[in-house]
Amino acid sequence: MELSDEAQKSQGLDLEEITRKILFLDKWREIFSYHRLGTNNTTSQNHEGDHTSAGETEDGTGRPQPKGQRHLPSNSLCSVPKPSIISSKSGGFPVSLAMAMKLRQTLFGNTTQVFSSDWTKAYFQFHEPFSDLAFALQVGKGGVRSIQMAVQGSIIQYLLFTRKGKDCNFLSLCRISKHHQDRTLAAVLAGILWAAGAAQKVTLCLITEDTYVVPTPSYSGDGFSERLQLFELSDKEATEKFICDHLQCFKGEGSHGVILFLYSLIFSRTFERLQKELGVSTTPLLQPHAGGFLCRQAVLNLILTGRASPHVFNGCQKGKSQEILHGVLTRSDVGYLQWGKDTSEGDRLSQVGSMLKTPKLPIWLCNINGTYSVLFSTNRQLLSDWRVERLFDLYFYNGQPAQNKPAHLTVDTHSHHWERVQHEDEHSPGRRFSPLEMVIRSKWRDATISWNGSHHELTSLFECPVCFDYVLPPILQCQAGHLVCNQCRQKLSCCPTCRGALTPSIRNLAMEKVASAVLFPCKYATTGCSLTLHHTEKPEHEDVCEYRPYSCPCPGASCKWQGSLEAVMSHLMHAHKSITTLQGEDIVFLATDINLPGAVDWVMMQSCFGHHFMLVLEKQEKYEGHQQFFAIVLLIGTRKQAENFAYRLELNGNRRRLTWEATPRSIHDGVSAAIMNSDCLVFDTAIAHLFADNGNLGINVTISTCCP
Repeated sequence: MELSDEAQKSQGLDLEEITRKILFLDKWREIFSYHRLGTNNTTSQNHEGDHTSAGETEDGTGRPQPKGQRHLPSNSLCSVPKPSIISSKSGGFPVSLAMAMKLRQTLFGNTTQVFSSDWTKAYFQFHEPFSDLAFALQVGKGGVRSIQMAVQGSIIQYLLFTRKGKDCNFLSLCRISKHHQDRTLAAVLAGILWAAGAAQKVTLCLITEDTYVVPTPSYSGDGFSERLQLFELSDKEATEKFICDHLQCFKGEGSHGVILFLYSLIFSRTFERLQKELGVSTTPLLQPHAGGFLCRQAVLNLILTGRASPHVFNGCQKGKSQEILHGVLTRSDVGYLQWGKDTSEGDRLSQVGSMLKTPKLPIWLCNINGTYSVLFSTNRQLLSDWRVERLFDLYFYNGQPAQNKPAHLTVDTHSHHWERVQHEDEHSPGRRFSPLEMVIRSKWRDATISWNGSHHELTSLFECPVCFDYVLPPILQCQAGHLVCNQCRQKLSCCPTCRGALTPSIRNLAMEKVASAVLFPCKYATTGCSLTLHHTEKPEHEDVCEYRPYSCPCPGASCKWQGSLEAVMSHLMHAHKSITTLQGEDIVFLATDINLPGAVDWVMMQSCFGHHFMLVLEKQEKYEGHQQFFAIVLLIGTRKQAENFAYRLELNGNRRRLTWEATPRSIHDGVSAAIMNSDCLVFDTAIAHLFADNGNLGINVTISTCCP
C-alpha cells in the first residue's frame, strides 16, 4: 500500500517534530545536569549498557581515549554511580599473567603472597556529611590506614586550599554534602595518580566480571586481581571524570577500593620508574606485620610527592656500604612528620628532612609510634610568614572510633621558660608528654602546646610528680594540697613537691569528683591504645589491653622477656633456638619421653596462613600421684586476629580417637589462663598411654580459617 504525497509529507513533519522535541529535551537535560538540578534519571546513558564516559571516546582497541574538544566543565556532575564490578565491555585492556606477577612481586617480593583480610575489606568512605568529621575518611588499621591517611591529607588540601570561591576555615570542612564528598574524593584520587604518572598518563585498575589470569603453581590467585581491566588516560580532567563515573569502585563496600587505588598508583608510576627510584633497594613496597601488611615509606612518599623515594631525608645520601640512597627531592603540598618512642636522633637516615617537614601547605601526615594521623592548619601563610609561626592553631585527626571531632591545639613557639611545664626535658626518664606533642616538637622544637580545654589539660592536673602516672581515687594530698599517687605515697616520707609532711592523710574530695567526670587515657597510649576510660575501668582494661607489652609465650617462668608483638618471633628464634617450626596447616606434634617425672612441657611452632602458632603440651601434677596433660594452641598475634582461626587437636591410635576443637588463644592470654579454666585438651596419664608409642605421643594439629 502506497502513501499519498500529502500523507508522506505529513509523516515527515511528524518525525521532524518528534526529533526536534527530543533534541529540545536533551538540551534542557544537559542544562539541568550542568547545574546539578537533575533528578536520578537526568544522566544520559547509552542503550544496551554500552556507556562511554563524557570527555572520552574509544578507538578500535577499546581503550578510552581523551577527547581533544568538548571537555566537561570542572564542576560537572558525576554520572549515576556504576557498580564496583564493571562490565568487561567497558573498554580498556585486561591484565596479563606477566603484569599480575610483576605487580605481586613489586608489592610482596614474591608471586604467591596475597592480601590479608583487612586490606581486601578496605575502601574509601567518609564520615556523615554536614558533621564535625564531614571532611574525614573512616580509616582502618596498619598499611590500609597509612594509605587512607595519606589520601586524607590531600583531601584536606583540596577542601581548604584548592576549591575556588570557598572559605578557608575549619567550619567550611564541616559543611560538606555527600555530593561534595564524592567529587572531592574523585578529584583527590585523580590528582595523586596524575602526579604519580608524571603528569603524562594515568593507568586506572578496575575489577570486571571476567577472569583473565588463571592461577598457576608460581602465581596464587586472590579472586580479584585476575579480573583487572586497565584504562589509560592522558588528561587529568578526563581522569577525574572517569574516576567520578566509577567512584563506586573505590568507595563501595566490598569494592577492594584501597587495593585498586594502590594498583593504579603502581601502574601509573610504571615499574621502570619505581625500579629507578627505589635504587639499590630490592625490598617490596609492603612488609609483613602481625598477620597483615604495612606500607613501606616508598608508598607514602609516592602518594605525597609523586615519587617512590624510600627515605625521608633530603636529596641523596650514602649508606653504610657507600651505596646511593634516594630521599625526597622537592617540597610537596602535604608534608610528613614522625616520632616514635624508640626513634634514635643519632640515626641520620631516619630523620625527616626539611622537604617533608616544611611542605608548601600546612598539612602533615604524621607517623606516631607507627600509627598514622593528620595534622593541619587552616592558615595558608603558616609556613611562608615567620610572624605567623609565633602563635598558631592546629587541628589533629587520628581516625580513632572514639574521635567525634578533630582536636584543636594552640602552639606557641616562643614561650618563655617559666611558662613551660616543670621538668619539661623530653629526654628525662618518666616525663609524660603525649606522642602528639612529641611529633609537633619534631617540627617546632621548643613549642608549648595548649589543648584548649580538652580532656588532656584536665588529666594533666592528675599527674603524679614522681611516676607521672595518674593520681586516681581515693586521692590524698599533703598539708599544702599537693597530690601524689597511692603507689608512690607508700614509698615516700615527705611530699615530693614542697617537702612537707604527708601525714596525717587528707582526702581531696573535690579532685575525686573531678576525676569521676574525666576520662583518662590508657597507660599504653604511647604504644597505640586510643581508649579513654573512667578511672574505675582503667585498671581492668590495662590488664588485658592489646597494646601492653607482650611477655615471652614460652611456658614456665624462667624467661622474663617483654616486648612488642612484632619482636616476639625474633625473640623466640634467638633466645629459644631449640623450638622447631613446621610449615603447613596440618602437622603432627610429637612429644617425646612423656614418662619423664615431674612437670614437663613440650613446645613447637606451626606456620600457616601467614601467621605463627605455638603448640604447647604441658604435664602437671595436680595432686600427689595424679598427673594431667594440657594441650593448647596459641596465636602469635592479637585476640582479634585469633578469632579468625580454629584449631583441632586429635589423638589417634589403637582404634581410638580423642579430639578437641577450639579457637586459638592469643599469646596475650598465655598458657596458664587456659589451663586454669581447662580451656584446652585435658587428659591424664592413663589416656596418654593409650595413644603413646614407646613413650612418644603424637598429636595431629590442624589449623583452619573461619569465615569473616
